[in-house]
Amino acid sequence: MGAITFSCPNCDQPIQCHETYAGKQIQCPSCDEVVTVAAPGAGQSSSRALDASSKLALSSLILSCLSILLGPLGFLPGIICGYLAKERIRRKPELQGLGYARAGLAIGFTFLWLSVAIVIGCLIMHVVNLNSSPQASNRPTASNTVVQSSARSAATGKASATNQGAVLNELQKAEQAVQNQVKLVQATTARFNQAIRNRDTLHVTYKGKALPQATYNVVMQRYKAADDEVANSQAAMNAARNNFEAAFTQYQQLGGKTDYRSQLP
Repeated sequence: MGAITFSCPNCDQPIQCHETYAGKQIQCPSCDEVVTVAAPGAGQSSSRALDASSKLALSSLILSCLSILLGPLGFLPGIICGYLAKERIRRKPELQGLGYARAGLAIGFTFLWLSVAIVIGCLIMHVVNLNSSPQASNRPTASNTVVQSSARSAATGKASATNQGAVLNELQKAEQAVQNQVKLVQATTARFNQAIRNRDTLHVTYKGKALPQATYNVVMQRYKAADDEVANSQAAMNAARNNFEAAFTQYQQLGGKTDYRSQLP
């Protein structure tokens, strides 16, 4: 019959007992904690579980310590690894690494609360600066209240006169723009009408006539040119009418009274 040697999961005290105690609970001679004796023959699987829990616990400690360089990329994974290691050890008390997991959690939560405090402090300082700076710069004093009131009255009168002059100037510009658009609509409409007449005259002249091939080719080119001129002049006329509508709308918004639409062809 052999002996089983293992360490107390609470205080890491080496314990040796007879293998008949495998799977049973005994009391640690060092810390008096009740522990479960590992079963013999579970060497490889126990070793793997032991390694996994120890690696998680050690990773928790290392990542939490590196938080001073990595910030949240350190203490957040460290806290997660620490919780996972503690959960494995809670389910199997014979596993090791509880001390590493506790240390990693303690350091990780310290950096977490410190980061939260820094963020809250920065937000408070930002709000205080936003609230204090405009009030300090804009707060009037008793000595210059009368002067400021007079200055505001004078500025209001000047601003009113300036605004009236600016509105009148804008109205004059808008009316001039409308008049220019009226002329442009008249010109493009005349061009379109002339293109229609030229195309109709060309069709009437050669309709139903037998022409030599050379003459026929020339006439076809003239047909195409006449059709292109009709299309181009119509597009220019439509664009001129759209521009007139936009200019006339702005003219009315500024207070214009003359109905320039009656001058359109």
